[in-house]
Amino acid sequence: MNSASVAKQMILEENPDKKIEIIDSKSAGPELALCVEQMETWIQRGMSFDEVVFATKKFLEETHILFMLKSFKHLIANGRLSRIKALLAQTFNVLGIGYGNENGEIVVKDKTRGSKKAIKILIQSMKADGFAGGKVCISHCENPKFVKTLKQNILDSWHNAEILVLPTRGLCSYYAEQGGLIVSYN
Repeated sequence: MNSASVAKQMILEENPDKKIEIIDSKSAGPELALCVEQMETWIQRGMSFDEVVFATKKFLEETHILFMLKSFKHLIANGRLSRIKALLAQTFNVLGIGYGNENGEIVVKDKTRGSKKAIKILIQSMKADGFAGGKVCISHCENPKFVKTLKQNILDSWHNAEILVLPTRGLCSYYAEQGGLIVSYN
């Protein structure tokens, strides 16, 4: 946010009439992909700058983000899980399931053993959030087999779902680690 604010200030010094809005998504990865795609649609429809800004803020309030982690290294580093619990979790193939809250904080919701149960929890979470079909973006860190199964389960639950699958990149790869994934939906 600081870098964006500095860049905005620099541009406005040279071009004071430029319209620039900085929106804190309090999110990452697939939620941003869905947001940018939606913004592009609004712009192509001819919405004004102010209308796009307003709609984008509303869109971000209504989107949800879930994650599944195979590794707990970063949760330990952030003090969200003790080393003993993490060792037990990894020994027994426990997967961490969580979500991003309205403040942009990562919250661990559940821990489960095995992929089938993880998919069940992810689908139940989507239902609990009121997802009724529509756009879903799944970003994964080298876990195509799990994503294929999750995608099919989403389509079995919501035939009208449009699912985009992307690899994680940069910071999302770092936090998701190998096998992790992030799911966003509106």
